[in-house]
Amino acid sequence: MQNESGSLFEDMRISPSFQIIAVALSLVSSQVARAEFTPVLSEIMASNDSVLADEDGEFPDWIEIQNVGTTAGNLEGWFLTDDAGNLTRWAFPPVPLAPSEFVIVFASKKNRASADAELHANFKLSGDGEFLALVAADGITS
Repeated sequence: MQNESGSLFEDMRISPSFQIIAVALSLVSSQVARAEFTPVLSEIMASNDSVLADEDGEFPDWIEIQNVGTTAGNLEGWFLTDDAGNLTRWAFPPVPLAPSEFVIVFASKKNRASADAELHANFKLSGDGEFLALVAADGITS
């Protein structure tokens, strides 16, 4: 849809500020498409009373992490936290994640971080809402 001047937007009568937003979204989209290992917080259950039981038969809150990237990776050394002042509160053990694969971490305060068992963070979630972050292995990036 380029015109002779090479502009994608000139003939479309779109405001300059919208043009900037459209270009920014395009750049972000192209970055996401090229992303490699990209784990994200994909689902959170902060008041679990019957949806998903843990191995103890209890129904703790839970957090789902999904790799939305195009490459497999490992969560080893990544962190979950509910405290903005402590970004390294709970560390993941070696947990490989293929593209589109996910893992559940129970927010039970049971503090279980074994790669061959269910994962349990050392904190619980508040049903009223709170800070929650997945933090990269550098301990800074969320």
